[in-house]
Amino acid sequence: MDKIIEVWKESLELLKKYPRTLVPFALVVLFETLALYILFLTPQRPVAALLAPPVNRFFGEQYLHYPYNLFLLPKLFYYAQILIGASIGILMTGMALGMIKDAHDGKKPRMLISFVYSLKHCLTLLGIWIVMFSLSYGTRKLFQMLPPDAERSALIAIISYFVALLPQIVFIYAMPSVIINNKTFIPAIRQGVVFFAKHFVLSLALVLVPALIYLPVIAMNMSLPVLSSIFPPEIIVAIVGLGIAATCIIDIFVTTSPALVLLQKR
Repeated sequence: MDKIIEVWKESLELLKKYPRTLVPFALVVLFETLALYILFLTPQRPVAALLAPPVNRFFGEQYLHYPYNLFLLPKLFYYAQILIGASIGILMTGMALGMIKDAHDGKKPRMLISFVYSLKHCLTLLGIWIVMFSLSYGTRKLFQMLPPDAERSALIAIISYFVALLPQIVFIYAMPSVIINNKTFIPAIRQGVVFFAKHFVLSLALVLVPALIYLPVIAMNMSLPVLSSIFPPEIIVAIVGLGIAATCIIDIFVTTSPALVLLQKR
């Protein structure tokens, strides 16, 4: 427990001393917020010219009209988040890791150099992201195969959320290994898994504890029918926005803390 608190304390001190290390995370939030805004405008011109046809084809014409377009918004944003995560997200993660390495080594974090280094290793980072996403997506699909049960739906959603985090925990040191130790795909995976096994409890805590921040968002998503009957349908936009903020906070800790642990063991 003392080690966990020590790592979090060091993470907060680094972020406080070098606030520019937060820039990559802020850029991801910017792109996700922009995506949310564009999806919100799906029924309106000129966005409708691009997005209305696929929405009409895959979901039906009713979702191009208020308020049904808002009910579809969380699902559309989920797809947008996947695209952002596989592109801007991995580049910004690599950039953040490079800046954290600079800060830990007593240097001023270099944004441009860290971004170029991340871009150089983008295919390796993408490969690791695909592995983690595929495993997480697979676990979520398994839970979706369970028979619907209204009384246990909230519990199943929470369990599904944490089980889907397990691949991220196992490979939590893979991306840092690419940027910090200049590893290629297979060596990064191998080193990450071995390092995870050696620091099992610490690794669990570094992911699971920050992940608790997202539980209120899950609760609100589960309560959408009730909330939509009390508040205007636009409450859905606010909940998705809250999810963006919660995910950003989680990403900051889940990126910074494991990187510092790996740096300490070099």
